[in-house]
Amino acid sequence: MPGGRCCGVHLLNVPASFFAAIGIQKAGCVFTGISILLTAEELEYQLNDSGAKILLTFDFNFETVKKAVVKTKVKTVVVVSIANFLPYIKKTLGTLLKKIPTGEVHSLPNIEVVRFLKAIEGRPKGLGQRQGETG
Repeated sequence: MPGGRCCGVHLLNVPASFFAAIGIQKAGCVFTGISILLTAEELEYQLNDSGAKILLTFDFNFETVKKAVVKTKVKTVVVVSIANFLPYIKKTLGTLLKKIPTGEVHSLPNIEVVRFLKAIEGRPKGLGQRQGETG
């Protein structure tokens, strides 16, 4: 992505948001933090106002994002799970007890959706998902 372009970060204060901020700035792009409390209309306004082409968000907030990005210039949505930032035991217990918020992630028209998955060992992996694919 050429310098000067804007990337929206729609995350809580988790490690991914700080890593994203550093990576975005190192790439010569502009970082815009976006509150996860925004409605779809407010999110759409901020994305349009900033001109963001990439958006990082949580899976549990994907329905709001889905409503907002179709009317913006966003071309790529990177989706992370809040569970990826928990210690193994808390993640396991939270999943078993259904205490971790999650959301269904689907494809969006003309927008690439990338699910960012944490690996059990080694580096995290991005899973690309294009229009018409399920995953």
